[in-house]
Amino acid sequence: LLPLVIIAGWHTTHRVAGCLARSMPNGRRFAAVTVSVLLALWCEHEANDLLSLRKNAGYAWKEAGRGWMDTGQWLADNAPGSVTMTRNPWELHFYSQEKAVQIPLAALERIREVARFYGVTHLIADARRPTLAPLLSGDEPGVTEAFRSHGVVLYTFDPSAGSAQ
Repeated sequence: LLPLVIIAGWHTTHRVAGCLARSMPNGRRFAAVTVSVLLALWCEHEANDLLSLRKNAGYAWKEAGRGWMDTGQWLADNAPGSVTMTRNPWELHFYSQEKAVQIPLAALERIREVARFYGVTHLIADARRPTLAPLLSGDEPGVTEAFRSHGVVLYTFDPSAGSAQ
């Protein structure tokens, strides 16, 4: 819908400017000034929005990816040949060039089984995988924090620990 709204707005501006240009002796000049003032007001509004977003670290200047970048770099430097289980394997692989697999939406024992199958060595937990909670709280063995950056926590993961094979 946004392109249609923009087109409708510019069409309306064009029609109003055309009517002004035809109805007054100096209408063309007046219409040009009116359109210029409207454009300047719109630009000022957009510039203020962008400055506000930048000041408050909103999109497109937010640093949400910083933790993934740091974690990927840490893996590349400290754990070559690692396999990390995460909800965002594509993002982690991009920054680390190390292997990464998706955390299944399953029970903890099934997650361990998948991790053993793929040879997972590290884990980045996600709140959208609540079955990992016993592992992260220490009720179940198998994880040790290895690295942390900007909200991304990387654990070393032993999927065989605490499981009944």
